Amino acid sequence: MLMATAFNSGSLIAVRFFLGATEAAIAPGLGIVVSMWYKRSEQPFRHGIWFQGITIAGIFGGLLAYGIGHVESIAPWKVSSILCPGIEVSPCAVII
Repeated sequence: MLMATAFNSGSLIAVRFFLGATEAAIAPGLGIVVSMWYKRSEQPFRHGIWFQGITIAGIFGGLLAYGIGHVESIAPWKVSSILCPGIEVSPCAVII
């Protein structure tokens, strides 16, 4: 969501750097968590679910980006950087 506040290329690069630094631990962390909580025979299925979810998210993300690309009131990349994290965070706000 902070990406929409970027006003020049330097601030956009800084935001993307910190986003990448925080997201870099997700895939290795998944491998560690799966190896700790599931039996060896269950691990391939859990990793398959993970990669399948990534693929499905990419499909829906592409469709969403296509729709956002037709927004003319504000820059489409700003709408995307506000809307997508908002969709991800909103279930957490409802649960809490």
